[in-house]
This record gives sequence, structure tokens and C-alpha cells, in this order.
Amino acid sequence: MVAYVHALDPATGSYVPTGVHHERLKVDVSFPVDIDLGAALRRR
Repeated sequence: MVAYVHALDPATGSYVPTGVHHERLKVDVSFPVDIDLGAALRRR
């Protein structure tokens, strides 16, 4: 599983890519998120 992360750029008002996550999605902006993408896929 792949997760693409985008954030709002206040200067342009557009969303810009900030990361591509393959096994684990872990970000701290705008709030902390930590997801094991492999486990999410196995739960199907």
C-alpha cells in the first residue's frame, strides 16, 4: 500500500506533495499520525 501526503501551502493556497509512504505513514503536521500501512492492508 502507498499513501501520498499533501499539505496546504499558505503562500499559494494550493496543496503540495510532502511525502510518499510505503510501509508506515508517520507525520506530525497538522496533528500526529502513525499508521502501519501493511497492517491496514492485512485487515481487509
